[in-house]
Amino acid sequence: MPHNYIHFPTSFPGLFEEVQTAAVFPDSKTFVDLIPKVDPTDIMAAYTQERQGVDWCPKSFVSRYFQEEQLPEGLESQEAQPVPHALEAKLHAHWDYLRREGDAARPLSSLLPLPRPYVVPGGRFGEIYYWDSYFTLLGLAESGEKELLADMVHNFGHLIDTVGFIPNGNRSYFLSRSQPPFFCADAGAGGGQIRRQQLVCALLSAVRAGVGLLGAGATGGAGRGALPLPLFGCAADAST
Repeated sequence: MPHNYIHFPTSFPGLFEEVQTAAVFPDSKTFVDLIPKVDPTDIMAAYTQERQGVDWCPKSFVSRYFQEEQLPEGLESQEAQPVPHALEAKLHAHWDYLRREGDAARPLSSLLPLPRPYVVPGGRFGEIYYWDSYFTLLGLAESGEKELLADMVHNFGHLIDTVGFIPNGNRSYFLSRSQPPFFCADAGAGGGQIRRQQLVCALLSAVRAGVGLLGAGATGGAGRGALPLPLFGCAADAST
């Protein structure tokens, strides 16, 4: 079954290492957040041919075959809108700017699509992050955003169902690692604001994954030597 996301190291072998080690961009996140303009096989064919030339330039090649991921419609305009001066009101109003709707599958993106709305850190960080989201959930509970809070927990359960654990964030390049096990804490962050049925469904996702993984070793991209702990939504490296 094909993935509904792209993984740069395996889709662009050689090119990925060259771009990252040549410091084409000031950090390692920029390249893997780009969107290929054409099919990866066509890019690799062009790379194999062009890199033999005397005028080979990785930066120029990337600019021709990749483009920046577009922000969700309306996000830029929301950023420019005035917000209340009172600090508390400003913080409550900021959820609209940081909110992303559920993702449509984008096979040429490194983003792991999530079915329900979620909150991102903002700026260049357009993906959800695992343990950071616990503190986001506390803020959502304080703001009375119970539906969005429940959606966030459901999305983490979805990651457990689809990749076997909760990675650092919903990007394919995070599939080799996780963060401190906050899933149960996430599910309880809303107190009484998450309906019992929603909470049980989220936790059952973890239990189902745990039953399937017992004795099976690492799965779902958790990484070589990883020991899945799906009830808590993390993957622990057996070598550490």
